[in-house]
Amino acid sequence: MTFPVPGGRLTAGFDQMRPLSVPMDQRTHVHGAIDIAAAIGTPIIAPEAGMLHYFAAFRPDHDRTMGEFGENQFPFYFMGRPYFYDIYGALILVLGKSGHTHIFAHSFLNHLFNAPPHRVKWKYDESPAFERFPLTAFFTTNGYGHHISEGATIGSVGNAGYSTGPHVHYEMHKGRLWQEHAKRPRPADYFEMVIS
Repeated sequence: MTFPVPGGRLTAGFDQMRPLSVPMDQRTHVHGAIDIAAAIGTPIIAPEAGMLHYFAAFRPDHDRTMGEFGENQFPFYFMGRPYFYDIYGALILVLGKSGHTHIFAHSFLNHLFNAPPHRVKWKYDESPAFERFPLTAFFTTNGYGHHISEGATIGSVGNAGYSTGPHVHYEMHKGRLWQEHAKRPRPADYFEMVIS
């Protein structure tokens, strides 16, 4: 596999406790991903060949679940987890030929949906002042996605969502079903990495 952000710095490891906004003894869950810092606009590349999908979900303040999006509505089942734009930004998914699903978070919606092959020419205000959105919406590429090769550019680094600086949140899953961190593939088993 190819490292998805060449030249990026690893700033958070798979086993780091979260959320970072509270003291260590109050952190409730394991990261289950790695964070790769790079400048906004740095290319993200496909770690392996597969099918490319883009995803963004918006919601009102009171709705913290994605339960209304069922298992058959998207190629990867998030199991009701809150992968909303104000938390994760726009997502890039690569359904790899190996059977792994690769998820990249914090891209800006405009960077993805206005780029080839989509070019929807849809502009969304991505000012950092917007922490919550007054609507519930669900945007994806078509259900079949797009064939991509290993090393192809699939998006760019952003700073959307709950992010303290430009980076990519990268997680892997086995198959097409969201998994708890203990069952996920560890990126360190596929890439040589040192947290800076």
